[in-house]
Amino acid sequence: MKDPRTALVKTGPARYAYTSDLYKILGAPGEKCRKPLLYAATLFDIPVDVMAASVKAESGFRDLALAGTADRSAVGLAQVTLQAWLQAGRSEKLRKLGLAQVFSADNFQSASGGHHQLYNLLCHANTLRYLYEQFLNYPLVHELPFDPLKNAIGWLVAIAMYNGGERILSTIYDESHEEAYGESDRVINWDKVTPEDLVRLLRHGRGYHADWSRNSVGNHLQKVINNLNNTDSSLANSVPVDIERRALNGRVPPPQRIYKTLNPGYNK
Repeated sequence: MKDPRTALVKTGPARYAYTSDLYKILGAPGEKCRKPLLYAATLFDIPVDVMAASVKAESGFRDLALAGTADRSAVGLAQVTLQAWLQAGRSEKLRKLGLAQVFSADNFQSASGGHHQLYNLLCHANTLRYLYEQFLNYPLVHELPFDPLKNAIGWLVAIAMYNGGERILSTIYDESHEEAYGESDRVINWDKVTPEDLVRLLRHGRGYHADWSRNSVGNHLQKVINNLNNTDSSLANSVPVDIERRALNGRVPPPQRIYKTLNPGYNK
């Protein structure tokens, strides 16, 4: 099988560049996968720093990272699932590279499949691109203008969806707190949402996801943000999650900063 990095593929001009922060995100453990990470992120037009921070939070750049059991297992650098692995096999970009046969169920947990650095990262990039498009196409996202090329917040939403499922958007937009906001319409001005705001939105959402699940996703996203900010402690701004009780006490209304972000009349 040919090395896809040697194939000539017309993907258009890259929109996203990486910064010197990439080397801080990778560190010594991540340096080994710098080239395949650059290739995968560029192929699917994903900000390289964001993808690197995501992979670091998933596995700490361990090739053989394995979580879960049986059909719920997640493998490799990006902790990809079997569902995501098979979905990558249907990617037009990967099919053009002659890689469709790589993304089969038989290869999922093999050294030439799910544990292969490049293939694992290509799978992750394919999934992030898909989820990012789902975010941009979500009806309520269109309510206010949002320029995705000027703001990477949408990619952090995609990472939250990667860990909490696509329905995490319905949790973010849930209207259970409408009395606290004083408005019935939940229109989020994504151009004004900061990464920390997004974590709060996840934790204060309601609906499909239980408290323990939303806070787990919020904690994971906080690790990604810490990686982007080069924060030493991976526990910074995390909250306790009681998996056994699957509940958290001490709910509080969203802070004023979030109210202003969500209020449809704000910043008109």
